[in-house]
Amino acid sequence: MKKIKEFIDKTLETFTVSVNYEKDLSGIDLEKISPLGDKIGHYYPNKPKLGLFKRRPTELIRLGHLQFMDSDKLNYVILGEDFIDFIFNKYEKWERELPKIIHVFEALNEATEVPNIAKIVLTYIDVFEIPIDNFSYNDYFTFPIINNEDWNIAFHDIFIGFVPYEESSETEKKKIVLRLKSRGIKDEKYILSLETVGSIDNCSILPQSDLLKKHLKECHDGIIDFFISFLSPQYQTEKGLEIEDVE
Repeated sequence: MKKIKEFIDKTLETFTVSVNYEKDLSGIDLEKISPLGDKIGHYYPNKPKLGLFKRRPTELIRLGHLQFMDSDKLNYVILGEDFIDFIFNKYEKWERELPKIIHVFEALNEATEVPNIAKIVLTYIDVFEIPIDNFSYNDYFTFPIINNEDWNIAFHDIFIGFVPYEESSETEKKKIVLRLKSRGIKDEKYILSLETVGSIDNCSILPQSDLLKKHLKECHDGIIDFFISFLSPQYQTEKGLEIEDVE
């Protein structure tokens, strides 16, 4: 397994953790929202604000998604009827963020009866700005593109995706997907985003168990390995990316 030791010229834009439950959460009502916010307030002090709606006779009155934000309003938790998402727009290290994620799960478990987790998805979105002049795809990325000599690949408008890892068992389906997308051209540079997605489906695990930590770590370690391997050694050096092998 590989671990990022140093990343001087960071490319990460957003990191997300999405969890789907096997069934709807029960018992999240107005009386429990404030205590839940208090329990996770150390990491997410900005609680959801509830307002009043105009009467719509044909509509049911119900709460929407609840959003808890950190002090910078860059990282937040979205709690829905059958899911919980963690969005990190300001992200340092996995070792710092994992305790926050686990803390929220523990607080939610105290607030209500939480069903088993059905699916876990982790996504890194990195953005690369690469000069157009003398651009060669292979200087930056290792995934081969079969290029007919008569083709003129438009890297300002490209979308490629592949699945470098997939494994199924009787109980779980694991997959890693990489998607390279163009965001156009800016200041004579190609703007490319790379989504590195790891998922574990049909996992059916208790949200408060050590198995949750294990699955989160397994998913995270897998996408880091493939993210690193996607960047060419030359580009890793250019971005100040230092790697270490860990067990």
